[in-house]
Amino acid sequence: MERNRLNFLLDLAIFLVAVCLVTTGLVMRYVLPPGTGGRFQLLGWGRHDWGSIHFWLAVGIGLLVLVHVTLHWSWVCSTLGRMIYPSDVSSTSSSMRARGIYGCVAIILVAVLVFGLIWLAQSLIVESSGGVKRWNFGPEGSGGW
Repeated sequence: MERNRLNFLLDLAIFLVAVCLVTTGLVMRYVLPPGTGGRFQLLGWGRHDWGSIHFWLAVGIGLLVLVHVTLHWSWVCSTLGRMIYPSDVSSTSSSMRARGIYGCVAIILVAVLVFGLIWLAQSLIVESSGGVKRWNFGPEGSGGW
């Protein structure tokens, strides 16, 4: 398959999955809102079923974007290199190697950010003892639970 056709099909797939991701998010937010207790269903699926679909669409778009970045890896590295050292426009092997390192460092930074946020979210979990706990922003509250 020629490169342009592959890029087009990949971008089309990313677009379609993104539309589905937004649609399932809107369904969960406005059609099957939180707190309905599983009473409402859409097409035979409850809020948690739609949440599972939403999650797997997010995983799918993440994988498609990863393939997209992989197909454009040399462009990503070159652009990062030009952003870091705008005056260095040479295409020597050492410059290309440095640009590859910039790309790898960028991916590592994104991974650290994502997994760092997941770790932070897990460390902030508080178990509720029956009622719903909400963040208190009122004047009498201290800003905590």
